[in-house]
Amino acid sequence: MRTSRVAYMQVLADLVVDELVVCGLGASARYWKALRPRPENFYLADSMGQAIPVGLGVALAQPARRVVVLEGDGAVLMNAGCLSTVASTGATNLIVVIFNNDVYEASGGQPLPAAPVDYAGLARASGLALATNLEGADAFRSALQKALKEPGPAFLCLRTAYLPDEPIPAYDMRPLETRLIFMQSLGVSI
Repeated sequence: MRTSRVAYMQVLADLVVDELVVCGLGASARYWKALRPRPENFYLADSMGQAIPVGLGVALAQPARRVVVLEGDGAVLMNAGCLSTVASTGATNLIVVIFNNDVYEASGGQPLPAAPVDYAGLARASGLALATNLEGADAFRSALQKALKEPGPAFLCLRTAYLPDEPIPAYDMRPLETRLIFMQSLGVSI
């Protein structure tokens, strides 16, 4: 049986302290906001496939800070080309965490057309040497602890249960508000 997103999110909440976090749309953003609300989180809305590029931009702009990206497997399929961009930059402060449940969860749970996909294999083929598929909260905890200490970029793909009846926390942030709060946390203004 696959591990729930909630169990993986609890590991993140236990280990992510000072890192900047960029969340893709849907369940990842909602759970993370409920578990660890803070100005250093950036929540993307209605932008499937853009969390990794945005996280990469943040990592390059903030090289002294570790950046963790939370994204879904469907979003990776929609923008797999961003993985080679991540690899080419050598952003050593970037950790990409993928929730692999084989469905487009944010839009209603439609099966991914290519499932199952070896996402770590895709990442390695794109040039990311530190890429692994993981199953279980303990395996994730160990891999995340290592990724938080060692230079990256790291790509951690989590085999995740799709639980359509599991309640997802409400989300009340607006994109402009999210952007302003995140920028203020970085000491940046426009």
